[in-house]
Amino acid sequence: MARGTTPFLLPHERWLAGWILRSQRTHRTAAVVATEQKYGPQGVIWLDASLANVPFGFIPAVASLVPVLADQTGTSRIALYLLAVSSLFMVLAAVRFLQALGASREFRRERG
Repeated sequence: MARGTTPFLLPHERWLAGWILRSQRTHRTAAVVATEQKYGPQGVIWLDASLANVPFGFIPAVASLVPVLADQTGTSRIALYLLAVSSLFMVLAAVRFLQALGASREFRRERG
């Protein structure tokens, strides 16, 4: 992924998007071509960035179940912190997905 292709990506998003783009350059499947035609180059980057946030949202949500199940009489503070982190990353994933949709609309409008 070239520098300056997106306004701002977090480090983990930049890493995963770059890794996926390098992989897609060497393995040109029908699904890769269809995704590029639907979302455009900028939209694919935003979509990859969205995917980078999903594990960071899912893993803390599952991990928050451990303190809750260990002490069922009261919700522990650690579980609430884990749920807050999980919610933050899931919201960030949704924002990146909406940015991908916006980039795809703009790409299709430019293509005609």
